[in-house]
Amino acid sequence: MSSSLGRPCAIQDEEYIDLGFWQHLSYGIFDSFDLDLPIECDDEYWDHLDPEQAFKQPPDKPSMISFFTNYLKLNHILAFALRTIYSINKFKIHLGFVGQQWEEHIVAEHDSALNEWIDAVPQHLCWDPTRETNSPFFMQSSTLYTNYYLIQIYIHRPFIPYPGKPSLISFPSLTICTNAARSCSHFIDVYKRCSRASFMSPFLQNPAFAAGIVLAFNIWRGKQSGFSIDPEKEMAEVGKCMSVLKRLEKRWHVARQFWGILHDLATVGDFPLPESSPQGGTKRVRDSESPPPWRDHSPSTPPEGPPDHRLTPRCVQPSCPDRATGSDVCEGCDVFVL
Repeated sequence: MSSSLGRPCAIQDEEYIDLGFWQHLSYGIFDSFDLDLPIECDDEYWDHLDPEQAFKQPPDKPSMISFFTNYLKLNHILAFALRTIYSINKFKIHLGFVGQQWEEHIVAEHDSALNEWIDAVPQHLCWDPTRETNSPFFMQSSTLYTNYYLIQIYIHRPFIPYPGKPSLISFPSLTICTNAARSCSHFIDVYKRCSRASFMSPFLQNPAFAAGIVLAFNIWRGKQSGFSIDPEKEMAEVGKCMSVLKRLEKRWHVARQFWGILHDLATVGDFPLPESSPQGGTKRVRDSESPPPWRDHSPSTPPEGPPDHRLTPRCVQPSCPDRATGSDVCEGCDVFVL
């Protein structure tokens, strides 16, 4: 982490070793360890004059570590998907992971795990667009929800059928991925416009890129199939993803590469790029030479798109009164529901 940020190592005390280990885990190795999750107690409460109160978070103070443990739980779902859906065919045959019935079963298992995860998100991390934007919980909530939709895309993306061919499973995977991508672009756009901090979470890179790829593919598929589609409206959603990547590339080099891929796809596919889209290849430019990123000051509206008929439409907020209204848009939480 320190080497990525270009800063000195901050781990000075032994108490931080466990936290550093879990940080390493969250960055790349999803399923190689069997350990208890970190204690949800902020470091200022680790030591106490009363030994009985040590390592106990005050009930009235939400823990900053709650985000981290929930992010790790989300990664466990991703690890399961990587071991099953994305494993090589030889490994699948060896374990009996073959056939349409198995694929439908495993996708349903992943969807169920995601639903259980979203229902268990602590209240202070639930998405709330009216939350104080300077609060760290605003960034944490944005990161959790965008990665939730990212994993939903990962689960259903392999089952998107080729044009003119039937789907391998009964789930509307293309619709699910498209809806998740629109929701993801909406979340990261709201975060980008509302956040007053110059630093943006690096955990937004993969969701922004995956959402942009799915939305660009949906435009291409619509053109190939002759469906009525508004390319400019769809590219506006892709533009939100590219705008976030453009802002992230000042610190994270891979964000510039992601932006370049989306830009090249739009160019090759003859998609209408926003007028303020900076031109050029994937070469990283210095801050003083960087063209201004896209700026959209218009009020944010929830993304539109066909609902996922496989699931009962609902808001992802446990406390929302509109949770089971059947509407595609939750008026109380300003999010796109699935």
